[in-house]
Amino acid sequence: MSFERFRRAIPLERGLALGVALILLGMSAFAAAVFQWSAVGFGQLTQTTATRFVVVSAATLVLGTQILFGAFFLYLLEYGRSVPSGSRLTRATLTDTVNRPGFDEYKHS
Repeated sequence: MSFERFRRAIPLERGLALGVALILLGMSAFAAAVFQWSAVGFGQLTQTTATRFVVVSAATLVLGTQILFGAFFLYLLEYGRSVPSGSRLTRATLTDTVNRPGFDEYKHS
């Protein structure tokens, strides 16, 4: 699968939804681990399900955060590349706007 196909298949909204879902899953696994830990009086944990919940929680929280930030990064890459159709705004017109007489009065206000 090429990068362009991957980028088109996972737009910002899907990436955000997947990232938030994984973060919520990680938080619920963390809550389950704290519940298991409270069952032993917040003492020392032995090889129980609580440690497994902690590992799952950490992995899903990190993965969800990475997907969330990755979705924003891919969106920013696409945002800088896209120009609205029918737009007549070009680099030359931006330069002409900045270099036109009287533009300096707006810079210092």
